[in-house]
Amino acid sequence: MTKAPLTFTAIGISVPYDSSIPALTYKIEEFENGDTAKVLKGRPLETTTAKKSSPPGVYPITIQQHTLSAENYTFIFKGAELTITKP
Repeated sequence: MTKAPLTFTAIGISVPYDSSIPALTYKIEEFENGDTAKVLKGRPLETTTAKKSSPPGVYPITIQQHTLSAENYTFIFKGAELTITKP
């Protein structure tokens, strides 16, 4: 059986300088045959190199498989950017 691709895309965000980094989020695209997130087990992991003390600039948000699995899908991961704005 060929598994269908399922895309997880990190959602980019912007935060003011010296603010806490909020929880990172993502969207899922390309479920097939009426499937929903209920067919997924586990979850992907999103990370960024930005920290509250990071200077203003643009930082990568990466997303990876972590504990995520699904019987009928393979996974594609697309990162995003976190921007820390100047005070």
